[in-house]
Amino acid sequence: EIHALRAQLEAAKYDLIKYCIGTLVSISAVGLAVIRILI
Repeated sequence: EIHALRAQLEAAKYDLIKYCIGTLVSISAVGLAVIRILI
């Protein structure tokens, strides 16, 4: 039971990290596009 909970927590943490990286990448892409348009 505890082991399953720990595994679920690890999976959630991994998903959160993946989500954060994806968000950062999209923000960077949008930022670069805006800079390219402004310059």
